[in-house]
Amino acid sequence: MTNSATLAVRIDPFIKNSASKVAKERGLDLATAVRMFVTQISREKRIPVDIAKPTDLDLAGETYLEHVKQSVSQIDNGEWAYHELIEV
Repeated sequence: MTNSATLAVRIDPFIKNSASKVAKERGLDLATAVRMFVTQISREKRIPVDIAKPTDLDLAGETYLEHVKQSVSQIDNGEWAYHELIEV
């Protein structure tokens, strides 16, 4: 690439690591996968994914955040129990 621009993106570390693993499984690094995605947007003049409402399992969804807030509140109130890790 003789002429290039830099794209800086802030992203949750968990999502970045997860995406990096998926890219690596396909023989790519994350930067290459992102370049492919942005190139496809430019060529097709559309976002090449379905953008749906977050679900209960979506890490960025409101339900997940409410669950985290509730868990923190329970810990703050002493409503938790210590469990040993049992390896099978």
